[in-house]
Amino acid sequence: MSTSPFETETQIDDNYGDGVQRVSVRPFQLLSEGWVLVQPQYWLMLGVLLTASFLSGIVPLGIIAGPLMVGVYFCFIDLEAGKTVPFNRLFQGFDRFTESFVAFLIMVGATLLVYAVTAVVFVLAFVVGATGGEEALPAVFILMAGGALLLTFLMLFIHLPFLFCFQLIADRGVDGLESVKLSFKGAWRNSLGILWFSIVIWFISVLSLLLCGLPMILMMPIFVGAFFTLYRQIYGIPMANPI
Repeated sequence: MSTSPFETETQIDDNYGDGVQRVSVRPFQLLSEGWVLVQPQYWLMLGVLLTASFLSGIVPLGIIAGPLMVGVYFCFIDLEAGKTVPFNRLFQGFDRFTESFVAFLIMVGATLLVYAVTAVVFVLAFVVGATGGEEALPAVFILMAGGALLLTFLMLFIHLPFLFCFQLIADRGVDGLESVKLSFKGAWRNSLGILWFSIVIWFISVLSLLLCGLPMILMMPIFVGAFFTLYRQIYGIPMANPI
């Protein structure tokens, strides 16, 4: 029996013939395997993730977020291989700057499109409220509520194609556009399981607010490790690692 957390014990099928599998997503099993992955170098990985988050936030427009995420997944690939991860491995993501920046630009463009669509709904609600008086309040409420629901749904849907793109750039060396295509393929085939997993993560995050968010920070390496484990289950190990 294999002891690797990346073996497809959770696999349902691979009938698509392209190596992108549909798997059974078990959130708590993934979190457990994420802990097993990061536990040997937990504090280093926490430092890597906090540094990546900080630098992504202070650089205008988040233009280095993509390369930093690639660097984060370089670290996870090393962890998976049982290597000692040097901290500067994070910054080797800049070796894939073009690929990750293209993926980041596509993601930003899609996000802006979502905001533009929902902004139309909110502007319409404002116009109806301004011109219709008190009689228009029910219509305004419906438009505002509908706009909020539409924004939530579209944001979930629009980020689905980008869930695995930086892992793919780090792991397989694909270009930015190809990473988005492959990421969408894997995420779409596992969309319900990923949604369930995201709800579990969200619930844990809400609970962490009761302790000023400290558990959320401490669990960052486990969360990212769990998503990396899910990535590996869906895409497998490449024949030749490009790193």
